[in-house]
Amino acid sequence: MAEQLTLWAINVADIRSWFQAPEDLANALRAAAKAVLTDDQAATKRFLLRRKPQAPANAPTYHDVDVLLGGQFVPNDRLDASWVIVRSWLDEFGFGHITTDLPRARLDDWEFDLVRTGVPTQLSIRHLWSHSLDVGPRTTSNMSVGYISHQLAQRLVQHWQEALEELEPETAEFAKTVINFAASWSQNPAQPDIVALWTSR
Repeated sequence: MAEQLTLWAINVADIRSWFQAPEDLANALRAAAKAVLTDDQAATKRFLLRRKPQAPANAPTYHDVDVLLGGQFVPNDRLDASWVIVRSWLDEFGFGHITTDLPRARLDDWEFDLVRTGVPTQLSIRHLWSHSLDVGPRTTSNMSVGYISHQLAQRLVQHWQEALEELEPETAEFAKTVINFAASWSQNPAQPDIVALWTSR
């Protein structure tokens, strides 16, 4: 996996309802996860005894889904699989999402460029994931996840937009991608937050 940033427009309160979800919501989440699961309903009963031969040991399963829906502890060896499931839920239940390259080697330079032009430090790139979701599986060593509120996202859009003409071309290209995505939800009645997941491998 490349070093990438994925953004979703979704209310964080909705995400928090997934973990210890009521029955109707849990059923919807199970259905949404089917596309990324490797075991079918019949295979679930023999989960501990046998896996499909082609399924890697860390592939997501119905058991992982049930652990997440119950708000249970996720063991270290199931974190990657669990995040595949959570990402499928974000894709399904969010208003929209984008993925863009965000190389670790360029992150500090791009952040400095934004601050240099007058963007407040609390609206830097890393602040896209500065607030914890406070639910779900723990993050792994190669990822960072969090969110900014709808209101803060619109402040970010304003400040980044004002800085565009002064930014280096590489920074500006990245900034425009984030601006266009965050701005597209400014008039949405649901006022979605922006959830950010940065992966680095």
